[in-house]
Amino acid sequence: MKTAIHLINYKTISRGINLVLLMTVLSLGNSLCAQTLRYVDTTGSDSGNCDQPGNACATIGYTLNQANNGDTIIIASGIYTEQLHINKDITLKGAGNTLPGGTVIQAHAVKGQASFRVITNTVSNQLNIEDLVIRNGVMGIGAGLYATNQSVVNLTNVSFLDNQSTSSGGGFFIGSSGTAFLNNVLFLDNTGGYGGGMANKGTATLNQVVFDNNIATVSGGAFYSQGVSHLTDIQFLNNNAEYAGGALVADGTLNLNQVNFINNSTNQREGGAIMAANATANLQQVDFMNNKAGVTNPSQDHGGALYIKQNSDFTIIDANFVDNESSDGLGGAIAAYDSELAIYSSNFQGNISKEGGALFADNAIIQIDTCDFKSNQSYLAGAIMSESSNLDIISSAFTNNSATGQSAGALLVYNQSTCTIKNSFFNDNNAHFYAGAIANENSTMLINNTLVVGNVAAGSGSGIANAGNMQLSNLTISQNGDPNNTGVGGILNLSGNLDIVNSVIWENYGSITDIGNGPGATLNVNYSIYNQTTSYNDGVLNSQNCQSTNPGFEDSSNQDFQLSSNSIAIDAGDPNTDLNQFVTNQQNIPIDLAGNERIINQQIDIGAYEYNSLSTAHEHNALKIQVYPNPVVTDVNIFYNGPILSSQLYNLQGVKLKEWKNQKKLSLEGLPTGTFLLTIKTANGDHSSIIVKQ
Repeated sequence: MKTAIHLINYKTISRGINLVLLMTVLSLGNSLCAQTLRYVDTTGSDSGNCDQPGNACATIGYTLNQANNGDTIIIASGIYTEQLHINKDITLKGAGNTLPGGTVIQAHAVKGQASFRVITNTVSNQLNIEDLVIRNGVMGIGAGLYATNQSVVNLTNVSFLDNQSTSSGGGFFIGSSGTAFLNNVLFLDNTGGYGGGMANKGTATLNQVVFDNNIATVSGGAFYSQGVSHLTDIQFLNNNAEYAGGALVADGTLNLNQVNFINNSTNQREGGAIMAANATANLQQVDFMNNKAGVTNPSQDHGGALYIKQNSDFTIIDANFVDNESSDGLGGAIAAYDSELAIYSSNFQGNISKEGGALFADNAIIQIDTCDFKSNQSYLAGAIMSESSNLDIISSAFTNNSATGQSAGALLVYNQSTCTIKNSFFNDNNAHFYAGAIANENSTMLINNTLVVGNVAAGSGSGIANAGNMQLSNLTISQNGDPNNTGVGGILNLSGNLDIVNSVIWENYGSITDIGNGPGATLNVNYSIYNQTTSYNDGVLNSQNCQSTNPGFEDSSNQDFQLSSNSIAIDAGDPNTDLNQFVTNQQNIPIDLAGNERIINQQIDIGAYEYNSLSTAHEHNALKIQVYPNPVVTDVNIFYNGPILSSQLYNLQGVKLKEWKNQKKLSLEGLPTGTFLLTIKTANGDHSSIIVKQ
């Protein structure tokens, strides 16, 4: 038996940011000027007009018959087994939404034994429900509460428990012409075909709502939205759907702000947390953690957290996708089909799938800006797999991703895709076969101002492998290799056309260290630095204005690949370089990977970094450092497109409490709650953040 259910217990896992509660006052055609308080108590008697506490009536149904438009019915604590039909403007106010001690309206004393819903509202009215529990309803649609016909429903401090519908909205159903406002509401252990907790076909605004352990026998374990839904400060926990959308299905307009999806799942198909079709969605400050698609049928488990299809249009800002899984399917975190998706300032870590450890795209348009992909894993394409899609990646980092069975430790672009990558990092990714970082198959890629370092593949092309059309400009490719020393360390142009300009390919390792050009392939290398004596060519090679001398990194042994003051790469790039291809700063000036101006003197430097003895990178990169979550319970993460040298944590008295070296995940375990100062040191400057530990 579950006892002492309190909503406040669920809020401890939220981001810790409490928004002002949504207050809605609606005026309908019928004036509420003649309000009367009426009273219900289990010790009362159904006689009279119930308008005095001492003359309370015994049932809510009888009291509703005595009430007029605008009346408020005060319901004492206790259990009321009733079937309510509401046809007027009314407020039902209980004594609390907790068990025991609250006010309970139920269809039956035993879960699943009722033959009717708890509350039905089918007229154009305003219904306010506060401080009570609705439970044990059984009905085809909306077993707990059913509202339609332009009704306006306000729910505050309400719990929906153990309701069961065979069709839509196990706990609550709002019809296509209805409007609902929910504040501090709990949906627990409800079941429905579509939307185990709630189904919305109208307009719904939810604030501080928890969906826990709801089940959909078809789709939308917690919430099924076919209308317009605005969700703020919401928790989706442990919900399950048989087929799609373990927590939520969206077919309409969806806005999510400060929403957590944790431990949701589907049994047989896609979208461990969300499945969206024909949807327009904006997600901001949303966390997806430990969601899983296809628990019992992994062969169809696409989109461990999020599955998008059928011309949906999604924008995601400041999200975390952590430890989501589609173990034998596509897209450990996200699978996107025939849709548009833009992702900004988000983190993908520890996601797992068969193809596309974090993201799989098919016939989609994808934009990724200032995102971090770390320690994602798949059989093929450790972080991202793009099929027949248009993919743009800007200012993002790919670190420690792995392809355990085949190729592309970080990114695979194939089957007539197009891909542009700018100002990004590919560090320490690995593949079992080839292309430790990036693989291009029968597609077109342009990569600019990017660092490819420390990637490993057992076959060949440990940094980059090309079998399509690829253009590389101002890349630094170093310390990539084949541990078996049998393949190409830096770049393998297996087939197709590869153009390289203004790039450094140096200190890679393998039987062929820097560049390999396969039979029938065409390789054009201009104004670049690579070891020509240990490269090989079995195709067409055109090399002009290239050098085979040590480029002179600042400190490559410590992962600093900026140029030293005596580097031969300074002012040695193509004088006719098109600057329109570069990322620009706020002054619309092209910049390098560190945020410095791309041309300091009259001619561009070779490599991802422009030499500048008076670097402005500190100011630029400070904007690129993010610390999350904040407030924090145990671990804090640092998002930064480059290595972290060290971090120090101080109390507000200036005493250093902890220090970390070369880490982006910092444990605050053992520290008391409170406010602290975190300083972060990088090769390009320092950054400080205030951290609140809960």
